[in-house]
Amino acid sequence: MDKKLPDITISFYDNISSEVFDGFVRAIKAEGLDLRVKEKKPAIFFSAEEWLVPTAVVVYIAKSYFDGFLGEMGKEHYGVLRKGIAALWAKFFGSDRVVPQGRLMAAGGEIRRTEYTHTFSILVQSNDGRLIKLILKEEISKHEYQDATDAFLTFIERHHAGVEGTEIPEQFCSEGIDHQLFVSYDAVRKEIQFRDILPEHIRRELMHNKSIHLAT
Repeated sequence: MDKKLPDITISFYDNISSEVFDGFVRAIKAEGLDLRVKEKKPAIFFSAEEWLVPTAVVVYIAKSYFDGFLGEMGKEHYGVLRKGIAALWAKFFGSDRVVPQGRLMAAGGEIRRTEYTHTFSILVQSNDGRLIKLILKEEISKHEYQDATDAFLTFIERHHAGVEGTEIPEQFCSEGIDHQLFVSYDAVRKEIQFRDILPEHIRRELMHNKSIHLAT
């Protein structure tokens, strides 16, 4: 039997003080909510897309939060969670951020700032157990952050409710349930968009091969 995951987990590198999360924990804790706060060792990574790199802090929301806790306790807590996540902007993106801005070593040894943050992300289980990660820009205003996180949490809530149009796109369903999916916020369209880690020509080939398989 699979070990049950906590409803919400706050995971962070062990060089960050746990006190950083005290206010967030106080805000969202509730009777019946399985909430865990745990340290992890900093990730060691090599060549990779920026948004594939694990972040120093992750708020992980399990499927059980949506189909268990919220169903029993009502939807009010989701609003509390939204406000708690919104308040984290100051700690991870504001002028007094607790984690320094990210840097990457490019080809030739050039050090440059990252476009996407290695500091903070939200990771959520889909209704079929896949992991969906919201990636955020390194330079993001409070307003932009709130728009992005609100849109993501609204999308996830509707996805778990089975609302039409919130399904995982077909091209990602062929990869297997163990593949992590990535989304970002399109500020122009004001919507969440799935991001593809595969080059376009490889994705087309995979979809073509799948179509042939289904037709035989």
